[in-house]
Amino acid sequence: MPIPITGVMMQYLVSCERELWFFIHKINPEQDDINIEIGREIHKKATCGGIRELSFGPVKFDFVRYKNGKACVFEVVKSSKLKEPKKWQLRYYLYLLKKEGVENVKGILKFPREKKKESVTFNENVEEEIKNKIKRINEISKLKMPPKAKRVPYCKGCAYKEFCWV
Repeated sequence: MPIPITGVMMQYLVSCERELWFFIHKINPEQDDINIEIGREIHKKATCGGIRELSFGPVKFDFVRYKNGKACVFEVVKSSKLKEPKKWQLRYYLYLLKKEGVENVKGILKFPREKKKESVTFNENVEEEIKNKIKRINEISKLKMPPKAKRVPYCKGCAYKEFCWV
């Protein structure tokens, strides 16, 4: 049976399948990890007058803003180093909205510390890739052991690094 997939799962799939496995199996890093604390503080300050943490099925949008009758879903990102995984997380949100008949929604990554924003696109090719990623997340959820540790660019700031490199 497929598991309910969150945006964080989509992000972890793109950044590190091992991290995803730990998360799915409720093996959590220390919550006082400095990277987790920094991320929480950035989220607290980054609403820009939008609605904070809007729940939508299994996901939570960081915030939503309406302008000229069009919705913009924002994902707040600590650093542009996480840009690619966060793009897929946001694309997954747009995919879920489309499945519910909510189309023509804009996705925006917001990098408050860098004072940057970036639009995220959603099209048929992205939709097919999201479906493939959903299948992969379900495959990983069924593994008895986590995938082998691989050094990836995200290891340095990962709260799970002690699970892999001690």
